[in-house]
Amino acid sequence: MKKFLRLCFALVLIVPALFLLSACAIKDPIVPSGPAVYDGFVFEGNKMIGYVGDKTEIIIPSSYSIQSTDSDVCTVEYNIKDIINYGDESSLDYEIWAENITDYDRFILVGGMYSVCINNGEKQYIRVGEAEEFFTQVKKEYTDLSTTITIELTDYTLTPEDKIDESNFTCVTRPFIEMVAGKLESFSYTYNGETVNFTKENYLQQYQKLLAIIGNDLLADDITYDIGNYIEFVEGEDHQVDTITSLSPDYAFGGGMFAAPPLTKITVSDSIATIEENVFDGITTLADVVIESEAIYTSLTNLNACGDLIEHATKIKVMKSIVDKAENVNAFLNDDANYTRSEDGDYYVYTK
Repeated sequence: MKKFLRLCFALVLIVPALFLLSACAIKDPIVPSGPAVYDGFVFEGNKMIGYVGDKTEIIIPSSYSIQSTDSDVCTVEYNIKDIINYGDESSLDYEIWAENITDYDRFILVGGMYSVCINNGEKQYIRVGEAEEFFTQVKKEYTDLSTTITIELTDYTLTPEDKIDESNFTCVTRPFIEMVAGKLESFSYTYNGETVNFTKENYLQQYQKLLAIIGNDLLADDITYDIGNYIEFVEGEDHQVDTITSLSPDYAFGGGMFAAPPLTKITVSDSIATIEENVFDGITTLADVVIESEAIYTSLTNLNACGDLIEHATKIKVMKSIVDKAENVNAFLNDDANYTRSEDGDYYVYTK
């Protein structure tokens, strides 16, 4: 009996001690993370107006919020192997940079006018025309492919000493590129004593003023850019997305600044009711389409419907809950002459 009591007493002491030891051993407590960032997506009100990311598979968000970074500094981190082609011995310029970086990244890297840190080291400012020489030297000095390069974007001034040509013209229009890419909230530039303010609402009109300056010997005097807050599109309910207008956010400029992403799969969320004409025209890689929207399902009456969404698709998945509703009719998809229908969990799968 005494042995039993001593055992019970020992357990009373040991169990709490073990609990305390295990608690003390937890070195990395779980910290709640913030909202997910919709990196690469560009929104305007209830519209998705573009995608500048490099993913081949995307899910269109049904809603979002705008998160201000409360900073006039934007930092972008790269792995050295993503921006330097070590398989090419020629001089380093944008034409031989790895193709897996986004158009936005390539524009910024080519243009210069930013600070660079390598492996969190000392900052070095890269002016117009210095990028090729700088990264060529980096290529020689850093052969460890895990090397990180951090680009810091902030206010900058172009002077008559900055030589502008086709390879670094980006530095003139960098804030426009950042704004069109959905990363910048506002900015202003000062030229010959006149300050012009740009917002997402007026930048198209104000852009004409910059074009006038460019056509009037840009570097006769200094031009100073004052960058406003950078923003992120994050997971949230402040704005509902019901329309896809473009996959290239510079459509207002006539396109050409950002190439359409090489999508292979896209999921159209339930909130999407409209896809404007030709949005997916020419994206021959888009073979896998997932439909979670009743409006889009009922509108897919031919290959070119809903902005050519399914023109090149070989597999179309639609939620069973949509198809099984008596009021949701789609004779085109359910015609055996067009597609073979099978089941995959909560989805019907239409294959050619």
